[in-house]
Amino acid sequence: MKVKRNIRHALRACVLLALLCVGIAAAVPAYAAHSTVLDGQNYKYVYDYTYYTTNVHPELAGKSDKTVLKYFVRSGMPRQERAIATFDVKSYRLANQDLRKAFGKDYKSYYLHYQNYGHAESSRVGTTTGVKKLQNPVTIYNGVDYSKVYDYFYYCKKHPGVAKYYPEDDVMMLRHFVTKGMDRQYQAIKSFNVKSYRYGNADLRAKFKSDYSQYYLHYIQSGYQNRANTATGITSLKNIITTYNGVDYSSVYDFKYYVSHNAIVSKYKDDDASAIEHFIKRGLIMGLQAKAGVLKTSAAYQNTLLKLYPNQAKNEYVKANQYSSKTKYLILLNQAAHTVYIFKGAQYEWEKIATYPCCVGKPSTPTPVGVFTIGSRGTYFVTHSGNSKCWYFTQIYYSILFHSQIYDLSNSPVNLVDGTMSASCSLGCVRLHLGNALWIYQNIPRGTTVVSYNRPW
Repeated sequence: MKVKRNIRHALRACVLLALLCVGIAAAVPAYAAHSTVLDGQNYKYVYDYTYYTTNVHPELAGKSDKTVLKYFVRSGMPRQERAIATFDVKSYRLANQDLRKAFGKDYKSYYLHYQNYGHAESSRVGTTTGVKKLQNPVTIYNGVDYSKVYDYFYYCKKHPGVAKYYPEDDVMMLRHFVTKGMDRQYQAIKSFNVKSYRYGNADLRAKFKSDYSQYYLHYIQSGYQNRANTATGITSLKNIITTYNGVDYSSVYDFKYYVSHNAIVSKYKDDDASAIEHFIKRGLIMGLQAKAGVLKTSAAYQNTLLKLYPNQAKNEYVKANQYSSKTKYLILLNQAAHTVYIFKGAQYEWEKIATYPCCVGKPSTPTPVGVFTIGSRGTYFVTHSGNSKCWYFTQIYYSILFHSQIYDLSNSPVNLVDGTMSASCSLGCVRLHLGNALWIYQNIPRGTTVVSYNRPW
């Protein structure tokens, strides 16, 4: 009887406990789990509905799961919004160099990377919150490590305008340095100043002149080992260059005098390598004085000139530098030599870029002599005989043209009818090999000066 009574008491207690639990359950409101899946992608490691609507967008509270999650994915991610207590995309980006190199400022990719991979990588988990400063800045660009001449934080501080344009973006800052900063001689690390390095190494100036990117690369590759003493602190040219192609011209040439007394080379006041090259290639022929007391009529000057240019009176550069052009090109036509010279640059700075053999007018129909300018052009014309074509013509003067040798009437210049070259046989036009006529047709602009003359050299 006693056992039965105990059983009844136990059953009564269980019933009362069950009723109590039901009452408690009824008193506590139930919370439904919010979906973190959108279009097949789960965002549970980077997104929490309650956190997002409480801390970031309270105006979205009460909206459907899909509405809020879609807003986060489409608008919140590009704005780097934090949507869960355990993940801050800004921290994740700042801490992971490899991801910055891969994603740049495509912030959605950082969220997705952590959601799909990073949450399972122990090395990444500690970077999801709390990182406020960019870590391990990038120093490698196109396979070259610039760490010996570049420091991200120094570059940002030294060039705040650039840093403002690329905030917390080490990838773009390095790219700016390599593609623009080096040409502008920007200092990017405390221990290297490209101007000092250039000033201190005459052999490098002779080799690189004003191609500043080469000085940075040289220091990276080898200079840091044995030229570090020239990396900073030098503010003027050392060991001024007076030799060219192994010959010392100091008897007739002084760098400071040359660039300060001849306006045409004043642009080389900080470039001794280009200045000596200009003197040898141009200045001597132009008769520019390059040293105090050494006039162009002096024996030393004339001996240097004759040694370098024994036929300088016949030099086409002398002729070219007598003329200017409205374009960056100049053409000389030496009829006696049956030669066309193409120059590029400007007066006193002309560089010969091509020499073409040609045919000119026969004595009864001579090519005119004088100074002309390039006019119109065309693909081909049919000759007076009506049974042949000349291709790629460029007007010199009225009906006087540069054009190809003579071809048949085919639709393309394949079958040569008259390939005569280096003779006086035309009706006044200047015949050229097909490729040379095409080059002039394609590259020489209207208004270019053409100088036609008739001399035996």
